[in-house]
Amino acid sequence: QRFLIGIDFPFEIGVIHPFYNVFAQRHPFEHVELLNEFLEDNSLKFLQSNVLDMGTGSGILSFLFFKHKIPHVTAIDINPNSIFGLHLEAKRRKISKDKLKIIQSDLFDSIKDQKFDIICFNPPWINGKAKTQLDLGNYFELNLFERFFDSVEKYLNRNGIILILFSNHNEIFLNEKQKNQI
Repeated sequence: QRFLIGIDFPFEIGVIHPFYNVFAQRHPFEHVELLNEFLEDNSLKFLQSNVLDMGTGSGILSFLFFKHKIPHVTAIDINPNSIFGLHLEAKRRKISKDKLKIIQSDLFDSIKDQKFDIICFNPPWINGKAKTQLDLGNYFELNLFERFFDSVEKYLNRNGIILILFSNHNEIFLNEKQKNQI
């Protein structure tokens, strides 16, 4: 039903229609609120920025970057339903492909010879092994973060920033040993 009816998000983002098997909740999402506050406080610094939205899901963060006048976003996700749904949402919103580039990728695997001013990583939030390809956007294994940090510098412009947004749901699924490893 979320795909058909949509979810009305705050921050003047409006209604998003996440495709089937793409996690999207309106509340609680303090990590999105924190990103919005950060962008409000720093928006003038990022007016000409090129952003990588890694783990885009429904595309909420991409649309939040656009709201703050960031001109170019590359949105990636490992979940093919996320990519399909985001293409539909971009078309519905009349966002051109030169503004929003949408790529299916496992971390940086499908990003070639591109650098970004901001890399915003919204990782999966359930610690565990995915059972299907569609689950990959929700479940993470601990080596995910090691793989991310081993590669991120190659894709970050000089003086670029990395933003990692952990959902407030993460706390539920990590034990103390796992928290210390991340």
